[in-house]
Amino acid sequence: MKKVFAIVLFVSCLATTMVAQDLDSLYARDLLTVGTVAPDLTDVDGQTVSLEKYRGQYVVLDFWASWCPDCRKDMPQMKESKMAQAYHIKWIPSIYLLDPNGKVLLATVEIEKLKNLLAQIKK
Repeated sequence: MKKVFAIVLFVSCLATTMVAQDLDSLYARDLLTVGTVAPDLTDVDGQTVSLEKYRGQYVVLDFWASWCPDCRKDMPQMKESKMAQAYHIKWIPSIYLLDPNGKVLLATVEIEKLKNLLAQIKK
């Protein structure tokens, strides 16, 4: 009986640890690394949108989906897009904060991390 209790306790602790893991460690591992110069954007027509004009400002890029049936249907196309490849988007949402030099300051899937960092910057 003690062995069964010990096993149940061990499994419970293991499961709790796994659930408590930082979401970024699960879903943001492949995002661009901090310090990387952010690539230019591509609009729906395939035209380049330069981030150069935003130099000197902080920029938030939030890749998201509305989770409608059409969006789910289009997701394979989104994952194969140049933009998704350039920004390593494999999970929705994926959020980047770029510094005034156009470099990645934060890459996350957690909005709270963005809010906290923006609050620090604002001070």
